[in-house]
Amino acid sequence: MDMRPVSKTVKINKGGLAAALAVLLSGGVITYPTETLYGLGTLAINKEGVKKIFAIKARPGEKTLPLIVGSFQQARTYFKMSKKENELANKFWPGPLSLVLKTKSPKLRNALGADRLAVRYSANKFASLLAESSGAPLVSTSANLSGRSGCFTIAAVKKQFARNKIKPDLYVDGGTLEASLPSTIVAVHGRKITVIRNGKIVLPLTDDNND
Repeated sequence: MDMRPVSKTVKINKGGLAAALAVLLSGGVITYPTETLYGLGTLAINKEGVKKIFAIKARPGEKTLPLIVGSFQQARTYFKMSKKENELANKFWPGPLSLVLKTKSPKLRNALGADRLAVRYSANKFASLLAESSGAPLVSTSANLSGRSGCFTIAAVKKQFARNKIKPDLYVDGGTLEASLPSTIVAVHGRKITVIRNGKIVLPLTDDNND
């Protein structure tokens, strides 16, 4: 497992994007801003990066990690989407709604240990550009220790991970994020919407619209 110390913090600019992509494409882990909280990210097809995120967060191994994609096309390349799931995506993406989708990708399944994963198209332009530019979905779990509060500044992230032996390889500083709930996570079965985690978007448990 990669245990390199954090080397630097970068800003959201061309240089920061290049540095973040270099870390991701080499199998590393970054901390980066999203439309909700600061997240921990690695390429979701990279099994070692996924393992490192679990170690950084001290997250139980049986829990799956949420993902972001950088476009509708990337979502449809890596995941199967029903008519209802497409309707929700078209209505709420880009934005903080995560849909539990079945992956088409053996690499994702192998790295994450599951074939149904929570996915959203992030409204944060930097986050979505990272996913699109890297060519694969990114892990986008909150950048905090498991069971602790999410972070809205890089300073808060660094404070939580200060005693960790294993840390992110790079911090991308997007400034102070507006306080926000995490993304809402839902699963669709037919036309029934089951809310798995309440968050920024409020949805009913069932959709009675007929179309």
